[in-house]
Amino acid sequence: MLLGFTMRSQVYVAPLDDEAAYFVAIYARFDYAVKRAGWTRGQESLISWGKVSDALGPGFFDFAEPHATYLAHSPPRDLVMGEKGWHFPDEAPQPVRSTLGLLKAVAQVRNNLLHGEKLYWSDRDRLLVADAGNVLAAAILWSGQRELTLHRHYHESPGSGRQ
Repeated sequence: MLLGFTMRSQVYVAPLDDEAAYFVAIYARFDYAVKRAGWTRGQESLISWGKVSDALGPGFFDFAEPHATYLAHSPPRDLVMGEKGWHFPDEAPQPVRSTLGLLKAVAQVRNNLLHGEKLYWSDRDRLLVADAGNVLAAAILWSGQRELTLHRHYHESPGSGRQ
């Protein structure tokens, strides 16, 4: 028995449904591929969504948006600090109308999910996560059709596994 197993059984973690698990997995591979393609913020290992948007080029939004209509029309809110402490603003964000906006919405879904703001899932959360996964899948397919380096790196084996 692993030491961690007994500790894990005593600490509650909200389960991830299939859509969330898919999104986490595809985002991780996408992040890997983007770094290998050099689409990062300078020397940092953070995605430059502007570089990704530029690399995907014209037409990507029209390709991806039909598979992410909820995300595009009702994008996620950004967690902000205010008089109420950390909270999501009451006002809804404007609909997304560009590749960059769509990619930033995907990033916000990831942030909201992985920074612990989604302990309890709503139908809206499920729709946003599913659409965000669709956008990443569309980016991989689109990059393959255009022979972008993102596609090659997405499908390569990631290193030796050492940390």
